[in-house]
Amino acid sequence: MMTYIKANLAAIAASLLDYALFFVLVRWIGATASASTAIGMVCGGVLAFFLGRGWAFQATTGDAGGQVLRYALVWLGNIALSALLVGWLAGWLGVRPLIAGRPGINPLIARVGVGVVMGLTYSYFMQRWFVFPKTAAQNGALPRTHASTSGGAPLNARPPGAPGHD
Repeated sequence: MMTYIKANLAAIAASLLDYALFFVLVRWIGATASASTAIGMVCGGVLAFFLGRGWAFQATTGDAGGQVLRYALVWLGNIALSALLVGWLAGWLGVRPLIAGRPGINPLIARVGVGVVMGLTYSYFMQRWFVFPKTAAQNGALPRTHASTSGGAPLNARPPGAPGHD
């Protein structure tokens, strides 16, 4: 449960960085909304990767290059799914600015809502099991060896003469 909480705190920090950069770049620097979105998302994604790798999932001993590649795939999948969901939600509910007396949903509300749902589900589980995977024993699902519970040989031990035995 602690990993889930840490991963979501990392996602919140990354989202805050993303939206803060967007705001600063658009309002104070005069950058376009598109460029500001891209810069904010990239910086937020980089922060999320490093917080996930080093703090939330404690996966610093794994292959960093492979983790970056898997993270990029998950991140691109998140963007694609989020865009589809926001588009579907907007079409289903009707997208309108928040103006009194007009039905519909503000696109920002749709985006934030989808982002929260995607973060609590897709992003967490894909990072947990695909980007920063651990064995079942490391996850606490299995004891590391029989010796730790019954005095026997390690779970991965092969009998003498078995293929792959040293």
